[in-house]
Amino acid sequence: LHRGSEKLCEGEQYHQVITLFDRLDYVANFNNEMAYCQAVEKLMGLTIPERAEYVRVILCELNRIASHLLFVATMGLDAGAMTPSMFCFRGRERIQSVFEAVSGARMMHNYFRIGGLKEDLPENFEQLVSDLMPLLREDVEESDRLLTFNEIFLARLKGVAAISVEDAVDFGLTGPCLRACGVAYDVRKAEPYSVYDRF
Repeated sequence: LHRGSEKLCEGEQYHQVITLFDRLDYVANFNNEMAYCQAVEKLMGLTIPERAEYVRVILCELNRIASHLLFVATMGLDAGAMTPSMFCFRGRERIQSVFEAVSGARMMHNYFRIGGLKEDLPENFEQLVSDLMPLLREDVEESDRLLTFNEIFLARLKGVAAISVEDAVDFGLTGPCLRACGVAYDVRKAEPYSVYDRF
């Protein structure tokens, strides 16, 4: 899927390849842009403006929610539940509308830059996010009510492909997958980067 991104990066300058990182995990576009930009900034010994750090983290966390919504939607579909996918995709689309207002693209944003951001946020960004939050909470709660205690969903998934703590660590699992195995570890708290220690 990455279409030779590593090889493409070899022939370009650092600032020219940010858009390739959008495509490495197309449901975590901002998160990949941030990881790459931070790596280059660390190599350069560059400190970016605090405002840019906050914007990056807010967009990455919204992107993380959108990614999780896509997972819940497809997991529900795979287990035979159609309705939760509608709620999850509705929530994801709402987030992507905010992304489009910020970067001009619903996906493949190419918005983060080494040293900061491509441009400032739209003037109504705060209002967009304020309007989004209650609607997003509703989408998540509706999906949760339909899946979390659903007998059929639980019967098809509970105990299936369980991973032990030892295997999870050996396999290098991270994030929700690692926490689901019983390891209470979140790198954003354990080893905070960017401005995560201020949240």
